[in-house]
Amino acid sequence: MDSRRLYQLWKSLSDAHHPWNKFGCGNKDTLLKGNVEDGSESRQRVMDWWQNHYCASRMKVTVVGTESLKVLGDLAYQNFSKVPNRSLGPLPVTTSPPWSTSSGPDLWFVKTVKDTQRLEISFPIPDQDSLYEHKPSSYISHLVGHEGPGSIFNLLHEQGLATTLSCGLHSAGRGVSLMDIDITLTKLGLGQYEKVLSAIFHYITLLPSALEEPYHFEELRKMAQISFANAEKYAPDAYAKTISQSMNGLYKRDHLISRGVKSWTFNKAHIEDIIRCMTFDKARIFVAAKSFDSMNVQSNWEKEKWYGTEYTKQSLNRDILSILTPEDRALLYLPERNPLLPESLDVGSRSGIDPLKSPVNLHQRPLSTLWYKKDDQFWVPKGSITVQIHSPSTSGTHRQWVQTKVYSQLVMDGLTAKGYNATLAGLDYSVYSSLNGVFVTVSGYNDKLLAALDMVLEQVQALQVRNDRFDVVMEKMKRAYDNVYLKQSGEVSDTFLGDCTSERLYSPPFTRRELDYIDVESVRVHGGRLFERIHLTVLIHGNVTHDTAVSWCDRIERRFAAARAVPIPASACHSRRSLLLPSGCNFVYTAAVPNANEANCAVSYLCQVGDVADVRVRALVSLFSSMVSEPFFSMMRTKEQLGYNVSSSIWNETASGGVRFRIQSTRHPDFLESRIDFFIDWYLDVLKAMESAEFDEYRRGAVEKKRKKLVNLAEEQTRFWNYIENGYLDFERAENDAREIEKLTLSDIIGFVETYLHPSSPGRRKLSIRLVSQVGQCPGARTSSSISQGVPATLYSQEELVKLRSTMVLSVCATPLISGRPPPVAAF
Repeated sequence: MDSRRLYQLWKSLSDAHHPWNKFGCGNKDTLLKGNVEDGSESRQRVMDWWQNHYCASRMKVTVVGTESLKVLGDLAYQNFSKVPNRSLGPLPVTTSPPWSTSSGPDLWFVKTVKDTQRLEISFPIPDQDSLYEHKPSSYISHLVGHEGPGSIFNLLHEQGLATTLSCGLHSAGRGVSLMDIDITLTKLGLGQYEKVLSAIFHYITLLPSALEEPYHFEELRKMAQISFANAEKYAPDAYAKTISQSMNGLYKRDHLISRGVKSWTFNKAHIEDIIRCMTFDKARIFVAAKSFDSMNVQSNWEKEKWYGTEYTKQSLNRDILSILTPEDRALLYLPERNPLLPESLDVGSRSGIDPLKSPVNLHQRPLSTLWYKKDDQFWVPKGSITVQIHSPSTSGTHRQWVQTKVYSQLVMDGLTAKGYNATLAGLDYSVYSSLNGVFVTVSGYNDKLLAALDMVLEQVQALQVRNDRFDVVMEKMKRAYDNVYLKQSGEVSDTFLGDCTSERLYSPPFTRRELDYIDVESVRVHGGRLFERIHLTVLIHGNVTHDTAVSWCDRIERRFAAARAVPIPASACHSRRSLLLPSGCNFVYTAAVPNANEANCAVSYLCQVGDVADVRVRALVSLFSSMVSEPFFSMMRTKEQLGYNVSSSIWNETASGGVRFRIQSTRHPDFLESRIDFFIDWYLDVLKAMESAEFDEYRRGAVEKKRKKLVNLAEEQTRFWNYIENGYLDFERAENDAREIEKLTLSDIIGFVETYLHPSSPGRRKLSIRLVSQVGQCPGARTSSSISQGVPATLYSQEELVKLRSTMVLSVCATPLISGRPPPVAAF
């Protein structure tokens, strides 16, 4: 929300005649503007654009497929040969910057919608498109955006002034490049924004000395070349898009795929050109926050044309460059060599056996359970280690759950500087918590994977909770929960839906209030108890041998055993559960959209079907969802134009599988729900009239989707871990579902809709969340459904969430499935 508003403000405040000044999205006013100004119709103006600019010589096409090059070429010819070639020549290029840099630095204060504080700096720099073989902008952004010791961010982070910093190249149109620095400030940092600026501009003065140390560039080049050499497959549509973008750039023909990464060369002059542009006088600066009441900011606010963003311009004193103390200056220095860059990239010999479809359970000990899978199909020098730390202290109470979340955030905060080298070396790590425990993940090039895991686990076990870092983390968490509902109302309605059916009502408002009662000492005490009684579930996956995996798990065990951790039985490990709607219910929960300025209402409409462990339930839900997605979107958005945010999807929880419809619109949710009822009734008639050949095509598509091959190591790891964490261990679920879908008939789907989804069904289990906008009157209030209801609606107000939840029953825990066969389950 605020990012789009700020981005448009950057554009609107640029030179009015510069192409970048235009409205980036467009709306009804811009579409119909010509009708008022010169009488031309919108369609005619589109046709004029087509005549003047739609030209084959300005287009690039990439076709990706498994067919031969001849077949792919024929497909391209058949589909694109009729595009007219008007010989228009290359696309126009703009050479002037989007604003003048001759009048000194510009400082703008901007009001945000969310409670957030940001500082953005932008410098016009020479166009970088033709310099891809030297990457001077990447060199600068690497140094300025560094987060390790000596960096700008490390100084600001340690002093509690900022929580994030990024630096990177940004295009303002063909021929126009900008170097942007974006910082998320704390409230303290907002009040000291001049000190933040002083630190940035002082660090920029250090950049020329980096040119005398070639290892900075050499490390960048090495990692880029390793990344390209070991790149994994990804979605073919995204790959085609990437190649076509390269073709539209200035890359040489033999660099279209690699983008020249193999030929990167250090060019001191190009780097110096950028440094000369990154001066105080050439900067444009935004300071953004929800309120500036505590600061001496002028009150003559203006409003941006398109989004109404409030802003004001203020002079910037050159004296800020001397604000930084000598002690602070001494803390700023260029990064040292990275010791975590991968050295061994060997993947061994490729076997000719078929890849395994599931990990192997190597052991189940009192303290740990180890799952392992050697990479046998992607053959990349990468791996991952995932550790789930089960502990009764994680979430026994709401307060414990909140304290665990705070503790996890403090661990990640403490890893910021020491973990940055790992990130640069292609190693990702995370520490997070849920009701099920604390999770530690490390992934990337396996050569230094264990070193990264040791670094993270050491922080997890020996965290020193500092008062100053506690205050920063708590401010960040409180702000996140304050902003949690300041998003699209359709997303919020889904959040409410999750609150209704979750095992525990740890909703965002409740959690936000709990944060006010958490102090630093309570987190210290909680951290000391968190890992006293535990069980570890470990998945080691990728380019790691069996013996190495066992030794790594032993090493993890020894760490916790050395801290006197006591093993707990499996029965003490928390397993996911959910709330199940009773048979024959039609629950309607109505609340106001929490954001008082949000004009859109929303409905999330859920029909629970049955136990997700039942392969037939999954097959029916999957096939129906794949069939209904396009027609629902077409009717509700395209034909009835109810709103932009329209979707239908599978809604799975523990022991519960179902279908969720969602509409976000300026129309009242009473009306929106009546249209969903109408759609289900209409689509039932469509099914009854559907030819068998059409149904067979839908079924074939759903089966193909289930059998779609995993394209990279990360996808395989995610699939394995999902089934380990959810407790089902159903690693071959996709294939089991595909076989079951193949058995389904059109009559099965018709019966499915009549029994579980249609409003007239006396046994359906339905819950809808209706969020009503607080902005004006929404048309369609009190609209009744035209479809007869098998069960009268039971209405619940915003204050009756607990009462609504009390009508449901708690599901059983997930039971592991043996070889894909579900155990007997009771009727649900």
